[in-house]
Amino acid sequence: MRRFLILLFLLFALPASAQPAHEVWQAEFILSDSATAPAAHDSRWHPVRLPYALQQADIAATGGWFRFRFRAESIPTAPQAIYVWWLNLNAAFYFNNEFLGDGGRFSEPIARNWNKPFLFVLPLGDWKVGDNEVLIRLKSDPGWGILSPFEIGALAELRPDYELRRVLQVDLARGLTLTLVIATSMVLAVWWRRRHDPQYLWFGLACLMWALFSTYLVVRDPPMPGPLFRSISHMAMDVWGACLAMFVQHYLGQRNRRLERLLIAYLALAAGLMLFSGLWPGYVYAINHSLGFLILCGVTWQVYRRWRRHAWREHYLLGIALGALVLASLHDLLLGLPADLFGAEVARIRLKYHFFSLHLAVPVVLLFLTGHLGRRFADALTQAEGFNRDLELRVEASAKALSESYQRRAALERETVAAEERERIFRDLHDDIGAKLLSLAIRAKTPQDADIVRSALQDLRDVVSRSAQVDAPLSHLLADWRAEIVGRCMAAKLHLVWNQPDDLPERVMTAAEALNLGRILRESLSNVLRHAEASSVVVSACFTEGSYRISIEDDGLGKPGATGRGMRNMRARATQLGGQIEWIWGDRGCRVQLLLPASQETQCKPLIP
Repeated sequence: MRRFLILLFLLFALPASAQPAHEVWQAEFILSDSATAPAAHDSRWHPVRLPYALQQADIAATGGWFRFRFRAESIPTAPQAIYVWWLNLNAAFYFNNEFLGDGGRFSEPIARNWNKPFLFVLPLGDWKVGDNEVLIRLKSDPGWGILSPFEIGALAELRPDYELRRVLQVDLARGLTLTLVIATSMVLAVWWRRRHDPQYLWFGLACLMWALFSTYLVVRDPPMPGPLFRSISHMAMDVWGACLAMFVQHYLGQRNRRLERLLIAYLALAAGLMLFSGLWPGYVYAINHSLGFLILCGVTWQVYRRWRRHAWREHYLLGIALGALVLASLHDLLLGLPADLFGAEVARIRLKYHFFSLHLAVPVVLLFLTGHLGRRFADALTQAEGFNRDLELRVEASAKALSESYQRRAALERETVAAEERERIFRDLHDDIGAKLLSLAIRAKTPQDADIVRSALQDLRDVVSRSAQVDAPLSHLLADWRAEIVGRCMAAKLHLVWNQPDDLPERVMTAAEALNLGRILRESLSNVLRHAEASSVVVSACFTEGSYRISIEDDGLGKPGATGRGMRNMRARATQLGGQIEWIWGDRGCRVQLLLPASQETQCKPLIP
């Protein structure tokens, strides 16, 4: 057990070197609250061993003077300094009756420097060959004054140790306190939004209580009497332990009413002892903090048992955090044991590196748990948002499917009505207009008139038949158009040549495309029959360079005429097909050439003859 305690001291102590010759462990002392240094030959000067507490001379003492004399064989060439490890609460320093500096106000409320090291340069101009004297005036609350051993030596040797200790005990404590205040506001803000979840409240209160206690570390000049400031700070530490225990209960998802009553009784006892502590409240703080240490050990053991039972990672992390606090608390409680209990060297290390580890361990652990709770909250929020997004997507998909279904149904109803109306119109056109056009074709007096009537009749049949179809292969359309063109050429006594390869790739044409392509071919042949005075016509269809090339060439007059409505209509229909049309005039005849791009439905397979 003794080895474990020694290891615990060394674990939290700063690296220690062998004892230098300039460490001062003996001094002379006079109990006096005067701001003026006692006379050098005052009979009250008596030797004391450092560290020395004022209550050893008088339990109600609030001030005293320490004197240390040493000889110098010569004036040093390098800067020298005095380094005081720690003291309570404030001090002023003099070298050969010259004032070096102090820690602040000596009147109530006294400046709080109990957690701060002191380093003052000894001016080379004040050194004497022979005897030199260092005076230290100590001022504190009744029963709290104490001065640790100190060092006198080269400034370059003392400054690194002083700066490291100041960073760890002052600067780092201030930074952690400020960070903890920010974390407290964030946690309490989360609780305000989630007041049904008390774990955030208790954890936020734990952070707030420790931040309040930490002000005792970083505030040098409190805005209230010193004893009241100290009592409030230590009471906040006791409340911190109770809030942390309540947080652990809610974090574990359980409520122990017996533990709650125990915590309330603990806080009542702590407050009562604080109010009736009398002149020397140090024992009260030790009792209260020891009880808080037992509560911390209890909740740590509870978390450990829960982790052994369920082996959850969250319990494991919480157990490690609380275990670190237990070790730090044990270390700080052991600082109150007699200095010579573990041997001279360990006692020296403990006195020189008198370091309360809980002041750094608690903020670090609380900030770690804040991050852990924040991560859990973010994960839960992300999961909830994921569920919401999934639900929104499902609702959106259902609404979209319902809307599409409604639109399809409405479109189907419109198409059905339109198809029925279109079919009625087509029947009327076929029965009325078709019959009249057929009568005109029979009674036509010239072949040209008969061709015009037959062309109009074929247009009507295309409108009626093609509009009722969805799509058709290009090969079937070419076959129908070939039969039509053959009939028209025979009636006009025009020689027809039809050039179409057997391996022409297939393409599926929609009803609209079939109508546009048929109108272009029919209009081209009608122009030949009406205006070209040709004796023959050649119709070609081929597939080259990824496009269909369909042409109608005659051997007629070959003179370009004015661009009329028919040619403009043919160009517009070619554009709707995504192709191009051109007229090539020669000395004899004209060639109408249509370039039609291949669609994605084109399949390279030969036409059925």
